Amino acid sequence: MGSNDVYDFDTGADKNKKESVVNLVGSRSVAFIAAYSSLLLGFAGLAWTSIGAGNIHAILFLAFAIICGYVYQCPPFRLSYQGLGEPLCFAAFGPFATSAFYLLLGSTSEMSILPLTGTILSASLLVGFTTTLILFCSHFHQVEEDKAVGKFSPLVCHWLILVHLSTCFSQVSASMSC
Repeated sequence: MGSNDVYDFDTGADKNKKESVVNLVGSRSVAFIAAYSSLLLGFAGLAWTSIGAGNIHAILFLAFAIICGYVYQCPPFRLSYQGLGEPLCFAAFGPFATSAFYLLLGSTSEMSILPLTGTILSASLLVGFTTTLILFCSHFHQVEEDKAVGKFSPLVCHWLILVHLSTCFSQVSASMSC
């Protein structure tokens, strides 16, 4: 999440965050270049793998995951500042990325498209829920910084906690029913 740290550095949200990549490296430019280089190399490698596997569905899922990450953190969107970080994180790492990797790992010359079963979708919900919970917990030590820069994290907007908790509860319930 190097680019997220770059953009949070720009707004001042991470000025006191010791573990921020920008603060660790000591240079916004180096963190920015490293983040986007990693994104481009990773996407190119995954696109190449998807094309080689003949699985266009996987690359579409990966593109949606990257789009979720972009609108989560990057200007002009910065939807994480509107309290939408957790749902975007859930979608990106859960259904989109997990399903994409499942499709890529299962692609062979004998079977080009694997079905997305209830088990796979349940696993993607679990991955999404876990990642979202980690993101949610990361807000506890930076409430004051988020308030100061107008970042409406779930802990800044207390009503969002109820929405996120009810969403997480329904996601867990849905994955257990399969």
